[in-house]
Amino acid sequence: TTTPGAEPSSSSARSTLIDTLKIVASQLILWHHLSVYSPMAQQLEQDSPALFGFLFEQGRLVVQCFLVMAGFLAARAALTGRDVPLGQAIVSRYLRLAPQFVVALLLVVLVTAGVQPFYQPPWMSELPSLWVFMAHVFMLQDILNVPALSAGAWYVAIDFQLYVSFALLLWLLPRQPSHAPHTVGVVAVAALTAASWWGFNRMDAWDIWALYFWGAYGLGVLAAWSRDSRWAGRLFGVLVVLLVVDAILDFRSRPVLAALTALALWAIGERDVLPGCLRTAWGVLSEASYAIFLVHFAVILCASAVWSVSSFQDTRWAWLFAMVTWVLSVMLGLAVNRWVKTPKAWAGALRG
Repeated sequence: TTTPGAEPSSSSARSTLIDTLKIVASQLILWHHLSVYSPMAQQLEQDSPALFGFLFEQGRLVVQCFLVMAGFLAARAALTGRDVPLGQAIVSRYLRLAPQFVVALLLVVLVTAGVQPFYQPPWMSELPSLWVFMAHVFMLQDILNVPALSAGAWYVAIDFQLYVSFALLLWLLPRQPSHAPHTVGVVAVAALTAASWWGFNRMDAWDIWALYFWGAYGLGVLAAWSRDSRWAGRLFGVLVVLLVVDAILDFRSRPVLAALTALALWAIGERDVLPGCLRTAWGVLSEASYAIFLVHFAVILCASAVWSVSSFQDTRWAWLFAMVTWVLSVMLGLAVNRWVKTPKAWAGALRG
C-alpha cells in the first residue's frame, strides 16, 4: 500500500454524491453556527422553534459526513499507485489545509478588532497573542489548551491528525505490487475503527485527538477499499452491523449518521449523474465547501455586531440579517477558494 496522495483534482471525474454531501454539510454547519452564536437566532427561534431547535441541537452532527468522506478520499488516493514519501504526503496535506485556514483566522482577528469596542459576546475570543495565533497556524491549539479563535478550528486540526495517522499507518505496513490494500492494513484500520467507536469515542477527554474520530474516518476508508479487498468488504459489513445493533441497544446519532454516509459512499461511490449544465456549478460549490466552512464564523461575528447596535429587532429583520449572513458567507467562501491556493497551485498558476 502506498502513502495517500493529494485529493483528486477538479479535472478528475466527479462524484455527485461526494459533491452533494460536501455542499449540504457545509451549509448545515453554517446554519448551526448561526443558530448557536448569532443574536438574531434568538428572535428567529420564537418564530420557527422546530427549525432552529433542530439546527441548534442536530446541525453539528453533519461533521460525521465530513469525517467519513475524508477517510474515503484518502483511501482512494492510496490506491492510485503513486508512491509518495511519507513526509511529502504530510506536508502536502498541511499545505492543502493551511492557507485558507490562516486567511479565515486573519479575518476573525480583523473582525474582532473592529467590533470589540462595542460588541463583546461571551463566545467571541480576545485578540490573540502571537503564541495563540501560531498555535492555530500549526493546528495545535486544542493540544496546547489555547482558546479557539473560530468555531471550526478544531475540525481542521482533527482532519490533519487523522490524515497523518492514516499516512503513518500505511507507511509502517508492508507494501505489495498491486493497488489492492494489504490485508494487514485492512485489519489495522478495522481495529482502529472499532477501538474508536467502542472506546475512545466514549471518553470526552480524547476529543482533541484523532483516535476519538477514527470511527467515522475508518468507515470511510473501509468503504473505499471494499471494492478492491474482500477483507475490507467483510470487515466493513461487520462494523456496520455492529453499529446498527449498538444503535438499537444504546442509540447514538453520530455513529448512525457515519454508518449511513459510509454505506452511501460504498453503494454509490464516485458516480457522476449530474447533467453537464449543473456539473460545473455543483463542482465549484463542492470545492468551495471547505472555504465556506472556514470563513462563515467571521461573517456571523460581523453580522451579529451590526445587529447588536441596530434598531431592527423584529422577526422580519432577523430573517433578513440571517439570510444576508448566509449569502455573504457563501460568496466570501467562493472568493477565498478561488484566490487562496496552496503553494503548489500558485506555482502552477505562475507557470501558466
